[in-house]
Amino acid sequence: MENNNQLWDEITFRFKRIVNKFNRIQRHPRDFGTGGKLYIAEAHTLDAVSKNSGCTITELAAIKGVTRGAASQLVTKLARKGYLLKTKEADNDKSVRLFLTAKGEQAAAAHDRLHRGFFEMYLSNTSPDQLRALNAILKTMDEFTDDRLNETEHHPHQSASGKLR
Repeated sequence: MENNNQLWDEITFRFKRIVNKFNRIQRHPRDFGTGGKLYIAEAHTLDAVSKNSGCTITELAAIKGVTRGAASQLVTKLARKGYLLKTKEADNDKSVRLFLTAKGEQAAAAHDRLHRGFFEMYLSNTSPDQLRALNAILKTMDEFTDDRLNETEHHPHQSASGKLR
C-alpha cells in the first residue's frame, strides 16, 4: 500500500505532464472542417460563444478564465477569419455581442464532436460516480487557480511565502 506522499507525488507528476502536453497541443492548429486552421484556444473560444451566444467580450473572458485582453484578441482574429460576428448594441456603442457565423458554427460543431469522441474513448469505462468525483476535483482546482490568480494579479510583488519580492 502506497502512502499519501507517494500518491500525491504521482498525482502531481501526472498533472504537470498533462498540462505540458496540452501546452504542446495548443501550438499546433488544425482544421475543424472549414478548410482553415484554428488553434485550440480559437476553437475553445468558438465553443464558448456557441454555448453563450450573444455574450460580450467581458463575459467571454470570465467564461474562459482568461483576461479581457486575451479574449478581445481571440475575438478579433476569429472575426477577421470569418468565424465570429461582433454586433454593437444599439444603446451602447462600446459593448459588442458575439455570434457565430455559419463557418463558426461548423467549426464549433466539429470541435464538439472531437471532444465527445475523446471522452467516449478515454472515459467510457468510468462510472457516473467517478465522473462526479472528477468534476468535483476539477471544480476545486478551478477555484484554487482563481484564488492564486487573484493573489498574483492584486499582489504581483509578493512571493508564494507571502514575502514581498
